[in-house]
Amino acid sequence: SPIWVNLSENKTELYREVKALYRGKSEELQGVFGCGGQVWGRHYCFWHAGEPLTVIYEAFSNKLDDYISDTSICEPPAEDA
Repeated sequence: SPIWVNLSENKTELYREVKALYRGKSEELQGVFGCGGQVWGRHYCFWHAGEPLTVIYEAFSNKLDDYISDTSICEPPAEDA
């Protein structure tokens, strides 16, 4: 089951420590997201009772801006010549 389902069912108290933020280009992720341009990412640790519980890695397309802002335009992926 998804980690949030498991944690919420058990009412686990967590502390989230953001370890790093990333920005760059990834042809593989651009293909998955169907969008060119920058890819954003982060990884963080969940701590519980003073002990590390898990590490989460996330990647975000710049399409996310379409949901939180109306000022962003998604570039189409570059075509191979």
